[in-house]
Amino acid sequence: MQTFLYFARNCLGQGIARVSASLLLAVTLAALAGCHGGDDPNPPEEQGGTTTGTPGAPAPAGAPSIALALTNAAGATVSAISTGAPATVKATLKDAAGAVIPNAIVTFSTDATLATISPAATALTNAAGVATITLSPATIVTAGATDVKATAQVGTVAVTGSIGFAVGVAAVTITAPVLGVGAAPLSAFGTTSVAVTVSFGGVPVATPQNVTFASACAGIGKAALSAGVATVEGGVATGSYRDNGCAGIDVITASAAGVTSPSTSLVVAAPVTGSIQFVSATPSIISLKGIGGTEASQVRFKVLDTGGNPLSGKAVTFGLSTTVGGITLTPAAPATAISDAGGLVVTNVNSGTVS
Repeated sequence: MQTFLYFARNCLGQGIARVSASLLLAVTLAALAGCHGGDDPNPPEEQGGTTTGTPGAPAPAGAPSIALALTNAAGATVSAISTGAPATVKATLKDAAGAVIPNAIVTFSTDATLATISPAATALTNAAGVATITLSPATIVTAGATDVKATAQVGTVAVTGSIGFAVGVAAVTITAPVLGVGAAPLSAFGTTSVAVTVSFGGVPVATPQNVTFASACAGIGKAALSAGVATVEGGVATGSYRDNGCAGIDVITASAAGVTSPSTSLVVAAPVTGSIQFVSATPSIISLKGIGGTEASQVRFKVLDTGGNPLSGKAVTFGLSTTVGGITLTPAAPATAISDAGGLVVTNVNSGTVS
């Protein structure tokens, strides 16, 4: 019996030891599993992404960035553009370490109904990491608000930034025409220059605008003025005025973008008679009076100024060098006629009895 009890105690002790060891191993394995928390033991590596820049907000630490700024011609920061006052958009590109990135392509975009981008929608960053474009209103009557966006690729990351701006309609002003002859009269059938300056908001336009000149004499064909003249540097548009028989005071104006300038008066000298030119005699041969045949001929002359241009409204008196044989004029000499628009005057010569 004692031998049996000894054997039983030994077996029982070994069994308890085995159970205790098994329990300890199970608890340890469960604790280790809880430390993993279910995480993927093999997380995938990052494959790139998009970083968006917002004006006034720093980019996330360790991420590439692109920051935009709007400036005017003087380099001052602006938030609006208008016709004649475009803005320069500068996009500064930096990598995740904050270093500028040169020679990178930046693509710009905006609402085409409100603004245009020039010279192109893409630009290359310079040594300072800056890409530059010009932003102008789409039309002279465009108004509203939108933003301009810039996008670039930094490695595998697409970086985007934007900045808002307003588009306003500036007041259009045109100076009174300035004449090349100044205050002096323009000679008959002469030509002179005529120039105006177009401004938006008090600043000469930088974007070319078409200017049309007009005058009272040009309206009735007695003068010729330039139309559709584009402004150049300084907002100046220069055309020409050519007299075509105005002979008096002509009032000249200019218009652009639906606005008309104050007027300027030009004194055009009356043409001076230079000569009277024989034109024709119809018929060229007439019969002696009383022998039958055609006894009268219609004779035409033209009045010309010193430049050889026809003169209208000039009084011409006709006379005969001889009255031998009873040759006469109809109406009777001294007969007077007024030159017409073509400078023409007419009289009739009646034959006599002596050839």
